[in-house]
Amino acid sequence: MCPGIASPELQPFRYLQHWASLTPDSPYFRDGKHGISFAEALASAQQMSSELQRLGLREGDVIALEVSVALQVIFVAAAAQLRLVTCSHLEYNATTSGFHADWLFSSNRSTSESAKRVVVVDAAFLRDVQSAHPLNVVDDYSSLESTYRIAFSSGSTGLPKAVPLTLDMVHHRALAASELVVDGAPFMSILDLSTASGFHTLHDGWKRGACYYNPGDAKHNLEQIRHFGITAIKASPVQLAELCDAATHDSGNLDPLQRVYSAGSLVPVALRQKFRSVSAARLFTLYGSTEAGRCAERELDDDDLSNVGHVVPGSEARIVDSAGKQVAVGERGQIHYRRAHQATHYLGNEAASTNAFRDGWFVTGDLGHLTQDGELVLAGRANDIVNAGGIKVNLHEIEVSAQTLGNLADSAAVVIDGIDGIPRVVLAVVRGPSSDLEKLGHDLKEKFGALAPHTILGMPDIPKNRAGKTDRDALAQIVSAALRPKA
Repeated sequence: MCPGIASPELQPFRYLQHWASLTPDSPYFRDGKHGISFAEALASAQQMSSELQRLGLREGDVIALEVSVALQVIFVAAAAQLRLVTCSHLEYNATTSGFHADWLFSSNRSTSESAKRVVVVDAAFLRDVQSAHPLNVVDDYSSLESTYRIAFSSGSTGLPKAVPLTLDMVHHRALAASELVVDGAPFMSILDLSTASGFHTLHDGWKRGACYYNPGDAKHNLEQIRHFGITAIKASPVQLAELCDAATHDSGNLDPLQRVYSAGSLVPVALRQKFRSVSAARLFTLYGSTEAGRCAERELDDDDLSNVGHVVPGSEARIVDSAGKQVAVGERGQIHYRRAHQATHYLGNEAASTNAFRDGWFVTGDLGHLTQDGELVLAGRANDIVNAGGIKVNLHEIEVSAQTLGNLADSAAVVIDGIDGIPRVVLAVVRGPSSDLEKLGHDLKEKFGALAPHTILGMPDIPKNRAGKTDRDALAQIVSAALRPKA
């Protein structure tokens, strides 16, 4: 290794060169409409690099992408060749941190308040790329700490925040992603390329010479799984529920899946039952974050909703009180965890960075405790404990109890001002096959007394953000409108 140059095996573009030379016809990308081989990807990326260089892009420039995924995987490869930094424009555009991209490459806009310069990716742009002379020179990253990708937090504690992922971080997250693969067989992250999970899956494919299968709707994902023999997937509970419904509608099952990893939020009991009716695959829950990666993992072989399993090797978790002091085993408090390769700050948001990163620990915003056996048990988020008419209520505990007692497909609680101006808890639910809402209301009243929900409202679905977490702000608006007196 040359002095001042990051380790050769960590240079992303070198992976493409390697596999394009060794197995040129192996698939690099598939989405049901497009199929790109490693040789084609390398050639297209080199032409794209040449065009980007002609446009004036330089090392370290941040490029936001608002193009098809088939084009994104070429842009990302070209960016790796030029040492540019890529990010998804969808989450990026939702941030108000003051962080701006240098360039936005977009198929559908000519201006943007969040990028210094916009390039429209139209037929003329693509013709210029296809006629460009391939750029064969590779500018290797000089440091493992070079920013390689910008991901965005889920936004479960406010608007999404920009998380800089270094070359070193992506390398180790890709290694972690490879642990989910079953014996080298095809793997698909249904969490798409805009997420950290999707990007790490793509990067892991570069390292292993494996194809990135682009997810879509449930029918598309089911077709991909069956056609390409995908044996493991990663999905949010909402995506998993849709996939199960697609299999049921098709009068089939989820073969050839052997392992399913759910991330983003807890898996409701009714969904676990639905999943077991269409698949014999092992179902796991993953607990972690965009900022620090995986923290804990557990196989869901029972109906315990809050236990997310043992802390995984490479992670360390602690529970602290409101003063930041570590509490005893079994005692509830705030969950902090850390890994050797994690983010240390947010871009353009010093206040959020100070709150989330403390003395090397990532502050999750979640509440929970560690058991004597070292398992992590969640008790909701710190901001789930709300004041409803002078009474402190833990919304998470109500949701978990409701799902267990009512055999619900999903539930979420919010606090809404009543017509008398008094804040009250409303529980929004998605019924399961045998749900009885009248009985559920009685059972919750018996368990929680004055803390029980004032109203239970049936809904077709619960609004989620792109990470699969409940969007409480959107839910509160829907519930308020549904309960507003009719004129």
